[in-house]
Amino acid sequence: MIKDNLMKKINNNRGITMVELGIVIALAGILMYGAIKFFQSTFDVWWSTRDSVDVYSAARSTMDEMSKYIRQSSSEPITIGESNESVLFKINKSTADWGHSNLYIKYFKPDSESVLRRYLKGSTTTLVTAGVDKFYVWFDDSEYSYIGATLTVSQGGESANLSKKINLRCQRGNDE
Repeated sequence: MIKDNLMKKINNNRGITMVELGIVIALAGILMYGAIKFFQSTFDVWWSTRDSVDVYSAARSTMDEMSKYIRQSSSEPITIGESNESVLFKINKSTADWGHSNLYIKYFKPDSESVLRRYLKGSTTTLVTAGVDKFYVWFDDSEYSYIGATLTVSQGGESANLSKKINLRCQRGNDE
């Protein structure tokens, strides 16, 4: 008897209906949409963060490089451009990086461009490729002579302001 009832139920099973199939497809679609939106927003955040980190990293390494070489500058005066958006100086020591002495180096932000460049040995290199809002250089004429530099970089709605005070060697009697 149990066997007959079980066989009756198996034979009466006609599969799934169109309504059930539609509900399953709708639920699967909703789950897929949610998963796609989650991964899309995750990758959007990742891409924008990665671009910002690249720009800020280039700006930070440029400021570090500039301060390193300004500290090695010779006793010749450091020249700051009229709009305070450039600095020119001479290194009279042989450097491990370039292997020459008596090099003139210029860091500058060209007008109407949002990049920061370095001029050295007859060629120009772009150090920060995008997002430079301001590059400002100034002298401090106090007892401890230093040159100050500010670099403002924007990327994706965020802004970073990097400032550095660089003590001058062999300038105005400062032999540090």
